[in-house]
Amino acid sequence: MRRTVTSLDDEYDRFIRPIELQMMRSVWRITHNADDADDAFQEAIAQIWKSRQRIWQHANPRAVILRICTQTACDILRRKMRNRHRGQAFDVTVIAAPEADVAKLLLMDEQREAMKVAIARLSEQQAIAVTMRYLMDCTFEEIAQGMDCAEATARVHVSRGLGCLRRLLADMNPSSKQDRK
Repeated sequence: MRRTVTSLDDEYDRFIRPIELQMMRSVWRITHNADDADDAFQEAIAQIWKSRQRIWQHANPRAVILRICTQTACDILRRKMRNRHRGQAFDVTVIAAPEADVAKLLLMDEQREAMKVAIARLSEQQAIAVTMRYLMDCTFEEIAQGMDCAEATARVHVSRGLGCLRRLLADMNPSSKQDRK
């Protein structure tokens, strides 16, 4: 029996539409770029749609969907990092503002880029766990369900991911090493 367009629309309205905004926020928090967020969102929707039967049967489909969004956004950043290393630069948008605000924006952008680079260097499991915990405000139980692992394992991924981020960010910022001496 073939599904009708209406039944597919109903599936979308029932499972995805209620969390669309949360999905878009989760990819935006990682990419901080409208074009990249839109690309990640579209890729995530395609992946979710392909695996929708398996996802709908999961104990917590919302967590799985958010994990897919997080993975997709991280993949977009990794691709950009690879392209950057090949000589392509990131798009930088400068907002017209007073000089003091521009300095703050540039510093924030620099910090955001450092964080993106650091997260991109984490293992996939750690990147997902840290992103779900601190950028998407998921509980450890939701992280575990989304990653299909035990809650203790999710806690370990978050803890190890944070430890790696601290080391990576300290290595990227030599002034912080001098401050500790």
